[in-house]
Amino acid sequence: MAASTSPPPAAATDIEAAWLRDTYKPDAPNLTVRAAIGGMLIGAVMCLSNLYVFFKTGWSMGVTLTACILAFASFQGLKAIGLVKKPFGPLENNALTTVASGAGYMTGGGNMAAFGALLMVLSANPALMQRPSTLALIAWFGAIAALGVFAAIPIKRQLINQDGLAFPTGTATAETIDSLHSAAAGGGTQKALALAVAAGVGALVAFLRDAKAPGSPYDPAGAAPLAGSRASASGPSRSRPRCC
Repeated sequence: MAASTSPPPAAATDIEAAWLRDTYKPDAPNLTVRAAIGGMLIGAVMCLSNLYVFFKTGWSMGVTLTACILAFASFQGLKAIGLVKKPFGPLENNALTTVASGAGYMTGGGNMAAFGALLMVLSANPALMQRPSTLALIAWFGAIAALGVFAAIPIKRQLINQDGLAFPTGTATAETIDSLHSAAAGGGTQKALALAVAAGVGALVAFLRDAKAPGSPYDPAGAAPLAGSRASASGPSRSRPRCC
């Protein structure tokens, strides 16, 4: 008796077929001109911020979460003043965030870490080697950027479409975009406003710290010596009179 063979799984159970049927929206605005331009502008700002954070802390960060919130807030503001007529949808925000992430992360990761370390070594010992030319660095970064873009297509299909692996940053960004563009648009605006306020406070604190502004807690002249420090050990320090 011939063994019975089970029929192959239907196309509906295939992951990619299910994605094309249930998730893919070919008619929704996705990669538009305004999304590409907005992504480049936001990515340029994120590129500078990543550069600052790296040289201050030695760490670089992804910019997708910040980029999607800034994009939503920017288009909401432009729509409020009448400069934007068409609604800014979640797929368009996703495309803008992808462009901003690619631009903003140019100064993050191993590229800036390796080049920053090279500059520190050459500053300490200039005779060690010749500093790479600007054109050579542009060609090198362009080549590895193109390699990453073209290699990401088959890697994404295998790791995400087939294996269904969860990437924390991408998952968090998708949830953020979905919540921003949900029916509660007012909540998304409040989140963007909270991010703007936090960014302003952080920028003010960083300015006072780096400028050592007079009268601020970072003013060296007004800083009180710590107990047990050399200043307090050398003699009595001038302390401010207490009010009570």
